[in-house]
Amino acid sequence: MANLSDIIREFITPEAENLVNTLKINLINNDSVDTGALYNSIRYQFDQQNNLSILMDAYGQNVEDGRLPGYWPKVSPLREWVIRRLGVPQDKANSVTYLVGRKIFNEGIKPRPFIAPAFEDFEQRITGKFNTQFANNRLLRQYILRRLVPKLNL
Repeated sequence: MANLSDIIREFITPEAENLVNTLKINLINNDSVDTGALYNSIRYQFDQQNNLSILMDAYGQNVEDGRLPGYWPKVSPLREWVIRRLGVPQDKANSVTYLVGRKIFNEGIKPRPFIAPAFEDFEQRITGKFNTQFANNRLLRQYILRRLVPKLNL
């Protein structure tokens, strides 16, 4: 007989995989994939108490929330981006990097939400799955709604 821990993992794992895929698709749809580092960093894991964590490079929060004006970006990564993404030749990269950096300083960077929409979708999917598969299991329902879902971490 499966224990509660096994049942929970069996219930959540496919949805966690789906959430990771949705996050990655949202990044692509937002045109937020450049080097692929953020995309490739997105994953999930369970701890020993079966709490689900979604992990990714910290940069993901900057993509999600954007950047407020008033801050200069780091020059070296911005210069690499200017060359790679804008196709600026090396000999003109410094001046274009300055102009892009100034624009970021003055206007900030607009948010490109990919996390919040994925979690909204995840919540709907897991609620629907829960309602159809576990509606009669009160103990499991209470565990999932009170302990597991509120502990999802970014």
